[in-house]
Amino acid sequence: MVVDDQRAFGELASEIMGQGEDFEVVAIAGSGEEALRLADELHPDLVLMDVQLGGGMSGFEATERTLKCHPHTKIVVLSMYHEDEYSRLAKQFGALGFISKQDFDLKTLVKTLGASQTT
Repeated sequence: MVVDDQRAFGELASEIMGQGEDFEVVAIAGSGEEALRLADELHPDLVLMDVQLGGGMSGFEATERTLKCHPHTKIVVLSMYHEDEYSRLAKQFGALGFISKQDFDLKTLVKTLGASQTT
């Protein structure tokens, strides 16, 4: 599942993930609230979660709340800003890792997921 309040990026991320045979995007959510509802309904294995979401709930809060109900879901946090602070906060809230949107591609996603299994 992709969670991003900018529909264009959500669709681009879905397209990129669709290039990998191990990924199938089951939904695109535009807010943290919608992400929580869809996670309860669809039980995605992986969520790409934008940091800044419309609707009042941050991606960090949505990550934490998703993982409380679905602890086996893997979450990778995304942001337009490449800051060490976001990477630290992503892990603090339970995400596997952080990828800057500028660096987001299938290879980087697979590398991030693989790195999480060795740490």
